[in-house]
Amino acid sequence: MGRFLYYFFPPQYQPEVPRIGQRVAIEGQPGEYVVLHIHTTAAAADLMSTTGKHELEERVPFFAIHSIPGKATSKNNDSEEEDTISKAS
Repeated sequence: MGRFLYYFFPPQYQPEVPRIGQRVAIEGQPGEYVVLHIHTTAAAADLMSTTGKHELEERVPFFAIHSIPGKATSKNNDSEEEDTISKAS
């Protein structure tokens, strides 16, 4: 189903709202994206591709966004590594 159809025929469940900086995937498209901005009134988010080409996807509905488990931004990974180092010493 095309992304634009989510506006006319949304699923019956409430979607999870993504967090800024979270790595996500778009249903029906390959690749990973990072959440840049959230439009709560439109239930949509602006996403940037992680391929390094700075491709932006604007106003992607929450229904089409799925979080990628086990993946976090580099900022989160650095803080987790610091926590494990401080616990080890």
